[in-house]
Amino acid sequence: MTGGAQAAVLELLPLIISSRDETESQRRLAARVVEVLRASRLCRIALPAELGGLELPPADALTIYEQLAAAEASVGWIVWNNVLPSFFGRFFAPKVRAEVFSDPQSLYASSTRPSGRAAVEGSSFRVNGRWSLVSGCELADWLALRCVIEENGQPRMLAPNVPEVRMVWLKRADVEILDTWYTGGRPAGPDTGGDPIPPDVGWPDVGGPAGSETGVVAAAPCAWFPGPDTGAYGMGLAGRGGLVT
Repeated sequence: MTGGAQAAVLELLPLIISSRDETESQRRLAARVVEVLRASRLCRIALPAELGGLELPPADALTIYEQLAAAEASVGWIVWNNVLPSFFGRFFAPKVRAEVFSDPQSLYASSTRPSGRAAVEGSSFRVNGRWSLVSGCELADWLALRCVIEENGQPRMLAPNVPEVRMVWLKRADVEILDTWYTGGRPAGPDTGGDPIPPDVGWPDVGGPAGSETGVVAAAPCAWFPGPDTGAYGMGLAGRGGLVT
């Protein structure tokens, strides 16, 4: 286990546990927990060190998800849900990638549901849509939201019956969050789910070649993370996080 990350978890666990009632009653992570999460960079597990990430080996990351979920389900969920946006960032042009991930305390959220529309306007897109259940949307500084690309009022097709879809990244200030998420089993509120709705937002095409990093994060395919990570999270929920009883 990478020493700095494990030390951050050990420091955070007592605070998470002592804040359970506040997290539950307010339907969102306790403010102090969020503050320490940002400072610890635990939500940047899957980012390379050059972008202020922890760049943890997958096995170490799984242990952390398990430990955090055992202490408080919503904390483990938010940390884990920052992984996919981090992976997607490798497909940015380098300048944009540096901008999105420049602040080491930034948090991210994403939805892979293609329930948005991105209409082509020259070299930019005009984005509209509504995405349900976007975990961590209220906390996020950036949201990656999946859209169907439209051109001349119609979906742009890659092949018959196969529309082109892309992840569109928006700043938190560019979306409205609807607090629609109520559930049992873990605290529920806009921190753990909600519906972002952007107004008509113009957004440039910022795609580029994959990043040039060669570490353990770069070697992990985007499609890899849901299975093992969900398993580790589930193990934590089952009370087998090792450090919490």
